[in-house]
Amino acid sequence: MYSPKSFKSLKSYKVMEKIGDIIGKRLNHHQIANSARAAEVVFKANQFLAKTLKCETEDVRANSLKDGILWVGTANAAWSQETQGITSPLLKKLQDEYGKTYVKKIRIRSIGR
Repeated sequence: MYSPKSFKSLKSYKVMEKIGDIIGKRLNHHQIANSARAAEVVFKANQFLAKTLKCETEDVRANSLKDGILWVGTANAAWSQETQGITSPLLKKLQDEYGKTYVKKIRIRSIGR
């Protein structure tokens, strides 16, 4: 990380801060930051599901996070039942990491294969 002393003047350092702000605004403008964060939640959910249920991704898979709802698809009703039993610990884990307002609930639907 650069410090103001490594630049010829403090003015250069302030310009660098402004460039960082510009990048952040562009990412937010194009919803890239939100999409990346949602993808990270889905990835972490899939890791938890695979480890806890000891299943293949074809059997149970977190598909998306939209409006605070994590959607989990299952291969059949039996997997839906198994998944329902671990939604509380999964939700707690995700809420502890990302906040209760970001991940509000988990919905499970059987999508078949």
